[in-house]
Amino acid sequence: MGAFAFGLLELALLGKQARRRAELLDYIDLLISNPQTKEQLLHQVIVANLWILGSEYSLLSSNKTMRTAVENHSKTRYTGKNASKRPDLLLLSEMRGRHLLIEFKRPSKMLDRSDESQAQQYRDDFGKTFHPMKIMLIGGSVDTKLRLNQAPDVEYISYTDLCARARAELAWLINNLVELPVERRSFFS
Repeated sequence: MGAFAFGLLELALLGKQARRRAELLDYIDLLISNPQTKEQLLHQVIVANLWILGSEYSLLSSNKTMRTAVENHSKTRYTGKNASKRPDLLLLSEMRGRHLLIEFKRPSKMLDRSDESQAQQYRDDFGKTFHPMKIMLIGGSVDTKLRLNQAPDVEYISYTDLCARARAELAWLINNLVELPVERRSFFS
């Protein structure tokens, strides 16, 4: 297979992947517009598609050690009548040793100071083992007071903004692939 044919095959595969990603974002839009959607469902979708968080997060990963730490923490702190308050957390690691703690809230929930405080407590708990750590809080909307006085290493984002950013990044990628001259496309594989 010549370089030209290989480049075309690669573009076709990227196009197919881009269509699937756009369809997934449409599905997430449906989920977040439904007030009955629970954070656990969005957690599962995002964990399986970390690209939604942005290209800077695409190399993050969760491993058995981190999943076990989250499970053990939840089992010891959220039992009995506190079981319903169990957080929906995801702990990820970068290749360079930084960590990201994601706290998911329902798409109908506005993120507020209590959510920020709760997530910072989780960081305190997990930070003894996993350090340094950034927090990402994802919910239905963000109280403007959080943005006015943002805590360090905390990002607040709505599911709608998250999808909009993912769509913009996907559109940028598609547009830049289309603009490459055919003979140069094969060099970027």
